[in-house]
Formats: sequence, structure tokens, C-alpha cells
Amino acid sequence: MNRIYLLTAGLFFMAIAVAPSVVAQNAPQQAGPAVATAPASVFPEGTDVEPVWRVGAFLMNQTGVFVANDKDEFKDPENPGSPTNHGGNLGKLSMCRFTLQVDADWRPTKRVWTHLTLRLARSLALDADKDAQVPAAGYTGKDNADRRKEWVRDNYYSETEVREFFINFRAFPWLDIRLGRQLVAWGESGNSRLLDVVNPVNSTWHSALLESFEDQRMPLWMVRALVDVPALKGGLDVVWVPMLPLLESASDTVTVPLTFVNAWGLPTPPKQRNDAVGPDKVNSKQLLIPHDFGADSRVGFRWKGRAGKFVNYSLMYYWTHQMSPPIPKYTRRPGTWDENAKQLDVSRGTFDVFLEFPRQHIVGFSLEGQVPFPLGTMLKLEAALEPDRTFAMWSAASQGTPVYPEQKFEEIPFQQRKLLVFQYALTLQQPFWIRPVNREEPFILVFQFQHTVIPGIDDLNKDNAVVDVPGYDTTVASRHQYKFIGALFTTFLKGTITPKITAGYIPKTTRWLVERKGEIEKWSLARQSMNNGSGFATFSLSFKLMNSIRATVAYNRFFGNQAYDGLGFYRDRDEVNFTVKYQF
Repeated sequence: MNRIYLLTAGLFFMAIAVAPSVVAQNAPQQAGPAVATAPASVFPEGTDVEPVWRVGAFLMNQTGVFVANDKDEFKDPENPGSPTNHGGNLGKLSMCRFTLQVDADWRPTKRVWTHLTLRLARSLALDADKDAQVPAAGYTGKDNADRRKEWVRDNYYSETEVREFFINFRAFPWLDIRLGRQLVAWGESGNSRLLDVVNPVNSTWHSALLESFEDQRMPLWMVRALVDVPALKGGLDVVWVPMLPLLESASDTVTVPLTFVNAWGLPTPPKQRNDAVGPDKVNSKQLLIPHDFGADSRVGFRWKGRAGKFVNYSLMYYWTHQMSPPIPKYTRRPGTWDENAKQLDVSRGTFDVFLEFPRQHIVGFSLEGQVPFPLGTMLKLEAALEPDRTFAMWSAASQGTPVYPEQKFEEIPFQQRKLLVFQYALTLQQPFWIRPVNREEPFILVFQFQHTVIPGIDDLNKDNAVVDVPGYDTTVASRHQYKFIGALFTTFLKGTITPKITAGYIPKTTRWLVERKGEIEKWSLARQSMNNGSGFATFSLSFKLMNSIRATVAYNRFFGNQAYDGLGFYRDRDEVNFTVKYQF
């Protein structure tokens, strides 16, 4: 790891040395609220008055405490002996993370711009991490609880990272070339990631719903071209992620599986339909991450433009890997070859699971418009088509025919299904005034509806059932899946105090029906009303102190009819969370 950062630092200073001779540059794209009209340039250049150097930093602490009084670990009526949640953690830390981030920009000429972001993050090890599902062998059992806690801390809670390191060259007035380690945000809707697919995600330190996408994105080394086309009132953004094994770890190019960590990961799976592939049979999990230079590269583009005075739009395509979740490919066990039987005498009762990240295409578009004053309503539509997303089958799906590589191992392939998936999200943002409550600033109401359609699924056909999370039969996917998210906030005293309420709900319209007659179980799929599901609500109050300090206190509440589906995974993760951020 040290070699990677030394090489990165060397490249940075070498780039500074040669930068004055290069003829290209573009200013950073700043995230901010949508406006009615787009700027004259889709990728605007900085002005002559910008300083040569710009350095900024922030120091932040995030601390949370579990407040859910839920200690019923082994009282699931449908699966006796299986946990209904992570376990009782009332009063224990849900997180304690310290972050120092430094951003630096250097503009030696109008045509050259370099950017560097460094992040140092440290989190305290948590008691909840003793239940982590460590993928490596030798970590199971009560005797290894402390080792699991240390594994999570060492692998995910100690972060020294070059978040961004790139050089932007303005080759022509209409063309910028950006080389280096980058974060790319293509999504337009704040609460969905339908088009925000370039960078993988790491949300191991907290719930992904409660942290900004900017903090969760994992940077990638890439080549990026930004092309302005004024005649068409738009611009083209092209990215190529070549994969650089010498500069990055393969695990840093895919989303971190939430089955690896426990405080904000997934609880141990309950009893599955087929115990032969249950968690107690797994010796280790091996991730087959595609990471060869060139052959495993990812490439895509986004066109962003204007259609009239009040409407912006974008079109995108990305050829990538399915970065989450990893899909089980086959199991492997060592053994001794029996020449007479022409099969392997398996010597170990447990097996290793190999998981892959299949190739896939993503096509999408977005529309963003604003209704003029006096309504001022902002509308956003974001849609994505995935013609070949890969799904894992539920545990009772039969596995394929065993093969015996080198007559030393038994490999049994898992069944998979490639299905067309179409998703769209409609977001409405409406400002309004309540003068008796707040005479200075308006209230902002945000509502989002998201719909996922998988035409190839028959909701009641258990033989072809697929799951959203491999290893969790309860997450069986339906043909139509919905999400509802809303938020309401305002500010008082010129931004000094900001109260906010956010809530979300995911209906569950298909579930497993388990009928028992003695020792015999009969599993079938049944429909249920949209009143069944899971969700979350968060109530926060943010304070601005001395212009450079922001403090936030929040109560985060999770709920769910089923403990092992949707946000019901976290229904014992209710917490009070404190955040203090000092910018300098």
C-alpha cells in the first residue's frame, strides 16, 4: 500500500514539474442546486482572477449510539433458532469516525489545472463488528469474535486515501483532457443512483442512506474528456477506466459487499430453504474481481444539454461491471481423486464460494425542468435501462453438474439469470412559505418516487425466483418494486439553524409462504399488500457556529415487517447521531 501512495506522490510532483509546458485546462465542476438555465458552457472554464493556489480542509467527527431496545435475537416464528436482527446493542456505539480531508488546486496557467484530495479517516472498532461475516477462512465461531472485530477495523476503519489526483489540460477552447484518480457524478436525482454508476461505493461506516454520495464514492484511475458543443447547446463527457493493477487494488474497483461488516452491514443470514449452501457450510468467500489492464476496462459517455429555457437533459451509456452485489459463480472443495468412481472423494465438509462481477451495459437519460415563478417547482426525471443485469437464484435452485479441475477440486456452478431491468425516479422539489413560522426563508418539500420493472420475473414462480442479496432468500425480487422518499426542511436566522425531516418507504409485494407439516416444509410465493414493507425516518437539527463549524444532531429510525428484507435489515439499528465539522 505504501508503494502505491509513494508512486502517486511522485506522479503528482512530476506532473507539477511538466505542467507549465502543457496546453490544456478546465475548472472543477462544483456540485450545487439546480438552476433554471444551464451556464453558457456545460464544462465552464475558470476566470482570470482565480488564485494560482487554493487549499482547503475540514476536520469532522461522526459519533452515534444505538437506541433500539431490541434484544429478540432468536425469536423468528417462521425460522425458529434464526436471529431476527443483529442482536441487542442498546447504548453501544453505532459509529465513531474521525475524518481529515485536504483539497488543493494549483493553476500554473489558464490552460492547466491540477487537483489533489487526501482523506485520512479512522474509526473506533465496535462491539457489533464481532458479528462480521469475514470472507477469509478461520474467523468463524465465538472464539474468533475479537479477531472479526479487528479485521473490520484493519480493513475498513483505517483509511489513508488519495481521493482525487488529476491534471486537467485544456487542449482547445472546446476540449479538456483530465488524467488521474477521479470521482465522477453523472446522477441528477439526489436520492437515487440510477445514472451515478461510474464509481463504486463504500458505505461500511454508516448507513448509505444517511451519508452523502460524494463521501461514499470510491475513486478510480481514469482518462476523461470534456467536450463543449455550443452549436448543440450541450457538452460530451467521456470516461475510460483502464484498470491499473500497479496503482490500485482490485477490491477498490467494486462496491464493498455489506456482508463483510456488521455495525452497518447485513446480519447473519437466517435459515435458508437449502441448508446445504447455508452460512455454516461456507469456509471462505473469494471475490473474482476483473482487474486486467485493457481487457477489463470500463468506458462510457454522457451528453448533457439544454432543451429550451427551462429544461436540461442528459443521455448516457456505460459499459461496466456489476459492482454490487457479487454473484455466486461456483463452490469449490478439495479432495482425493477416485479413479474407479471417476469422481472426487471430498475430504472437507465446508466449501469455498467464488463470487464474480459480471459485465453489463447501462443506458440512461434524465430531464430536469423548473416551473417559472410564482410556483418555482423543480421536476427531475431519471431513468436507466440495464438489458443484462445478473441475478443470483434463491438457495433451493439446483446447482449445475460438478467438474473436477486438475482432479484436485470439486467445483459445482451456481445458477444465474440475466434479466432486463428498467428503473426510473421522478423527483419533485417545491418551495413554499409559512410566514407565521418562518418569515425569512421558505420551506422546501422534496418527494421522490422510484419504480423498478423486471419483465422477466413471474412473482409466483418459485422455480425461477431470484434474490436481490445472494444468500438471503427473503430478498426475493418482484416484477414491480417501488420506493417512496420525502424530505422537508427550512433554515432560520440566515442559515444558522436548519431543521430537517426525511423519510422513506419500500413496499414488499411478494413474500415466501412457509407451511410446515411435521418435519416437512413447503415453500411457495405469495402476494401481499403494499402496506407490508420497510423504511426509515430521520429527524435532524443542524447548527452553524462561527461560520466555520457545523454541528448536527439526528435521530435515525428504521422499521420493517420482515427482518431480513429491504430496510428491515436495519430495524434494530435505530441511533442518535452527532456530527461536528470544522472547515478551514
